[in-house]
Amino acid sequence: MATRKRPRGVWPCWRLRGPLLYALVLASLVSLVALLSAVPEAAAASAGAGPVFPQPVGYVTDQAGVLSPAARASLEEDLARFEKSSGIQLAVVTVKSVAPLDSKMYAVQLFSAWGIGKKGKDNGVLLLLAQQERRVEIEVGYGLEPVLTDGRAGEILDRYVVPALRRGDYDAGLAEGARAIMRVLQGQPGGAPEGQRQASGSGSGVAGWALLVLFLCFVLAIALGGWGSSGGGGSGSLRGGRRPGRTGWPGMPGPWGGGRFGGPGGKDGFGGFGGGSSGGGGAGRGF
Repeated sequence: MATRKRPRGVWPCWRLRGPLLYALVLASLVSLVALLSAVPEAAAASAGAGPVFPQPVGYVTDQAGVLSPAARASLEEDLARFEKSSGIQLAVVTVKSVAPLDSKMYAVQLFSAWGIGKKGKDNGVLLLLAQQERRVEIEVGYGLEPVLTDGRAGEILDRYVVPALRRGDYDAGLAEGARAIMRVLQGQPGGAPEGQRQASGSGSGVAGWALLVLFLCFVLAIALGGWGSSGGGGSGSLRGGRRPGRTGWPGMPGPWGGGRFGGPGGKDGFGGFGGGSSGGGGAGRGF
């Protein structure tokens, strides 16, 4: 008997039909619905039950009360002089807790709510300490990311901030971290050297969900394509070279892509922040 040739364009591994095809389609649909239903719940948890951010009282806002009055006043003066000489706004903030957010998301949203930096220049930096979570974050404005890279931010935390915080010396940890950031931005020696790019890992969960959803959609497209072309010969081929249509996923703007809001005016020479926005760069560490 003559060997039956396989039609061009057939994918043998996807020749599914009958109960197996139905089970694959049903399982993919159930998984996709479950994943998509979790997205609005997560968004509601972040937006509807979000934290109430403190109001800035200066360049240094010590809501957690971990800084001594002398250290807070000295750091406030340093940051005021730094903005006057460079135009860059650096905010040092301590909070008791970032719940219900994680420290990275809290830093991103606080940065946006205060508008640290100048509008159009996005030249602000936030050094945030979360006391209860024992986390510290450096959040960098978009305009400063080429200078204060993720690697440099991570090196500053590892070298100057985290060791002091683990000793319980909050004054030294935050002051030395802020001064190291200023040295890097001024191009002076003594700042942290460029290291390996450090990922904070807070956004990896979103990427994982997105990849899983895309994979399920791919499986659905293949299965449904084979289903629609399996009749009249049962080969499962894509007749006439037709491929399953693809629809683009609507863009999901990052939490730092929203509007910019200038901080309120303060006292002792602090005139408020200028409407800058974060580019999502920086680094975070536990202590």
